[in-house]
Amino acid sequence: NKSCGEVFFAASDRHYSVKEFAQITCRVIGGRVQMCSWPKESEAIEIGDVVISGAKIRDELGWTPKVDLNEGLNMTKRYFEDKLEHYF
Repeated sequence: NKSCGEVFFAASDRHYSVKEFAQITCRVIGGRVQMCSWPKESEAIEIGDVVISGAKIRDELGWTPKVDLNEGLNMTKRYFEDKLEHYF
């Protein structure tokens, strides 16, 4: 099995900033994005931008996403809506 012992990111080729991801999630799930400044004491450990790629899983296993972020979040929301009592 080609995937045995490997690590893959199941991600599309569309990249989102943290802000975009938060805004889309809040629009679908609910809530709002509140921007705040990055604490000065944390700047020393900030690594900058990170791009998660699905190229490895696509190239090695032929996997591609069947739904986009909006559809996936909507599916997740629908799944958990009647199960929230178990989480809160």
